Amino acid sequence: MVALAVKALAVKAAAGKGIALAGTALVGIPDRKRFSKGGSREYRELMRQHSLVHNLYDRALRMRKRENPNLGGTIDVITTELYDQLTVNHNTAFPTPSILFQTPKGQGGKTLANTNMTAAGILPNPDRFTIWAIAAHISNNSVPADFANILSLVTLELYINNKWWSQGPCISYPAGRGYKVDAVANVGTVPSGSAPVYSVTNGVQDPRAVALLDASITIEQGEQFSVVLTAQTGFNTAQGVGDPTPGNPPGNGATLTVYLIGNRERGTS
Repeated sequence: MVALAVKALAVKAAAGKGIALAGTALVGIPDRKRFSKGGSREYRELMRQHSLVHNLYDRALRMRKRENPNLGGTIDVITTELYDQLTVNHNTAFPTPSILFQTPKGQGGKTLANTNMTAAGILPNPDRFTIWAIAAHISNNSVPADFANILSLVTLELYINNKWWSQGPCISYPAGRGYKVDAVANVGTVPSGSAPVYSVTNGVQDPRAVALLDASITIEQGEQFSVVLTAQTGFNTAQGVGDPTPGNPPGNGATLTVYLIGNRERGTS
């Protein structure tokens, strides 16, 4: 509209002064007179393109603004695990009680391979965690005797703010992970004192084969939580190499890793 008004005023002013104009035009669009003879098709095509550009521009202005999910002050949600582990050496009494999720990585010799906790028994603000499943994995090189004792004698309890939300023997929390040896064949004569090759597991190697919760459990912002492992009947892990009477196979001790599986809501940066 402004361009048309400028054109009209320019023509009127020129006519009043007796000036003959060869033609005036909108910026970027030649005057209609240039296409008056034998050029109407070219003019209509030019106008069509001009209209198309303006329509696209108008649509772009009217598009609804979409929020960036990674803006500060908002949260993102990821499916992940909180995990921590306990290692018991061979020929050692199972420590009771053992409280997990209290030693963050970087302390007590723990790395990200052992735990992903960054503070003792609490999530950083504004994080919250909704638990949908719990798993307890026993190291696959543990001897069968230690495996049996842990599964049948050791209990697992999940506490949030000093109130338990899940509890039971470790056998109730299958691992859903680990490795597996199906068969081993002897080649040649077996040397004297050879030990059998073995692998044991407390679950199928499927991430869905864990203790699923019908009702989710949520760790809210700032809430204290822990997992307590207790040997209801005391026992020692099997004797290993260097002990007075190592078994065959000798004990390797055991590493027990607890996984809290669910959705983590965390602040964005």
